[in-house]
Amino acid sequence: MDLNSTLSKKLLDFHRAISNEYHSLLEYFNLYIYGYGYKIDLVKELFPDIFIIDFQEGESVVTTRNLYEYYELEPVETELKQALRHINALLTREKAKPIAIMNLRKDVLDRTENLKMIVIQHRELYLSFDELLQYNFVMRDFTTFIAEEKKRPGISTRIDETLNVYDCVGVLSKKIFKLALKAAATRIEFSLRDIFNKEKKKLLIVNYSAFREALSAFIDSNILVEKNGVAKLTLTKKELSEIIGILDGDSK
Repeated sequence: MDLNSTLSKKLLDFHRAISNEYHSLLEYFNLYIYGYGYKIDLVKELFPDIFIIDFQEGESVVTTRNLYEYYELEPVETELKQALRHINALLTREKAKPIAIMNLRKDVLDRTENLKMIVIQHRELYLSFDELLQYNFVMRDFTTFIAEEKKRPGISTRIDETLNVYDCVGVLSKKIFKLALKAAATRIEFSLRDIFNKEKKKLLIVNYSAFREALSAFIDSNILVEKNGVAKLTLTKKELSEIIGILDGDSK
């Protein structure tokens, strides 16, 4: 069993062991789950009867009708957002069954205070501290290290994995990884220490070990490898170009 599989098994066992905690939290709060790896199968395992909504797949009438059926209510609204609001008005939180939402749009959250929601992190959604309070969310690390099975159209698994790691790290790690991307765009192999020596003043870092530690998530995920002082990204030229394009677009 490789390292990734070993970590995944330990993490799955951990989440299963605290299943009661997730259920208890959901009685009073909504859950915003984040972290590395595919999460839906584990959510289904911990909440076997949960209803899954994926806004990326469109707001079909079928999904809306099934949602009403899940709550044992007569269908009224055909548009998913309005259906959630309508159902919310008919329920109390104590009697609401949980739903999990993928690729959530922020505007959907208004008037859903009686629903028990598990929202799965995605890179197009950002909730501020005030919004987390407003919509009654508790954040929980739901890392699984399982390769993503749901992919964005036209984007490879490797790109999705890289962006997933990028989304989960801090600001400094993001800055340093972008420098590594820039170096990799001009040559296959490069020196992290050279990047550190060139950029340490701008980054306000004096210690190389802190610089390298900021990249640990990418190293642990085998996106960045280093041996004998020589580093490289385990990405194709096409994947590298697409990632740079996506991240550059985010910064505009």
